[in-house]
Amino acid sequence: MKSKKRVLITVGIVLLIVLIGFISYNILTDKDKITASEKKWINNNINKVQNINVVNDVNIFGNTGSGVYYDFINDLELEYKLQLNPVTFNYGENVNGLTLGVKTSLSDLDNIFYEDHYVLVSKKEEIVPNYNNFAGKKIGVINNDLSYISGYFTNVSGINFVGYDNKEALLKAISTGEDINYMVVPLTFYLDEILKNDYLIVNHLSDIKLFYTITSDNDNLSSILNKFYKKWKEDNLDQYFKREEFKLFTENLNITDTEVDALQSVTYKYGFINNSPYEVIMSGNYGGIIAMYLSDFSKFCDVDFSFKKYKDLKKLNTAINNKEIDMYFNYYNLKDNYYNIPSKMLVEYSIIASNNNNLVVNSLKGLNSKTVYVEENSILENYLKNMRDIKVLTYKNLKELKKLNKKDEVIVI
Repeated sequence: MKSKKRVLITVGIVLLIVLIGFISYNILTDKDKITASEKKWINNNINKVQNINVVNDVNIFGNTGSGVYYDFINDLELEYKLQLNPVTFNYGENVNGLTLGVKTSLSDLDNIFYEDHYVLVSKKEEIVPNYNNFAGKKIGVINNDLSYISGYFTNVSGINFVGYDNKEALLKAISTGEDINYMVVPLTFYLDEILKNDYLIVNHLSDIKLFYTITSDNDNLSSILNKFYKKWKEDNLDQYFKREEFKLFTENLNITDTEVDALQSVTYKYGFINNSPYEVIMSGNYGGIIAMYLSDFSKFCDVDFSFKKYKDLKKLNTAINNKEIDMYFNYYNLKDNYYNIPSKMLVEYSIIASNNNNLVVNSLKGLNSKTVYVEENSILENYLKNMRDIKVLTYKNLKELKKLNKKDEVIVI
């Protein structure tokens, strides 16, 4: 027994020494740490002006001398007492040297500052869930993006891409709606136009990337800048980005500073009942899909919410009618005089049946003459009850749903 203890103690000591050595090695060999030669370069160049190319016609990052890129440069100057001169250029222009710019493809000299993506934009409210729904449509793109974007649609037939020489021509085409049904554009780059024209994003093409980049020049300043960015982004990128994004929203939606102050001066009362996965309180914490959305919105607008859970739908409905709450998520079929915000959330429904049930449903017509269960007072209940050949029964809560699931019943959720 004593021998086993000695072995365990020895193994523990060896593992501890290895761990300490590993941590010490990583601290001493931090590749993002400024080297002695770079420190010397900084000291020798404190009074010299260093040029950096900065894109100057894109939203949020660089537009007429302001944006996240410029915040980054200012913080770098303060950190190392350097003097940096932004040399501005427009997106699409070729520049040489150290650059804060925008690209659709990366080289060995590029480091990603921020990753954006393209979106499908329409003038009308609709849902276009996947690429196959683009067949037979005319989609406007900038000519310089045509080969890049069309490469993602090689397996979809019947798409007609219409190319335009510049942003102005593309925006004119979508505004008239005569030549194209949609346009595919980078989200951040076109966000101002989407907002002020009340256009709608009907699909996020998240696999079609646009990169905001640091393009290095293989010199000391490039190395220092890249190392500084890796530490800077953790504390600053999200904060600066949200500030510029909020500014872009308020400017293009014509929201005044007075209105912003009024918006941020109120704690909004939000009411709900447990309805997983949308929203639920567990161990005193409000969570779920809607909770995540409200949390992000709170950070974006700097507004506060208070949350109140109601025991059942009847009590929630009473609170709504008495104006005890400011807002709620209406996945039920409640009628009230609250302002309705149309949701762009794509909700897909599933039909559940016992393993012993040989029911095959390729469309809702497959439920004709069947009895199905849906959630009480839900939008789905109202929708299915309008279909004459389907008998619709309801369940009130998750407990009843679990009981139905154990029986040979057909459930639509």
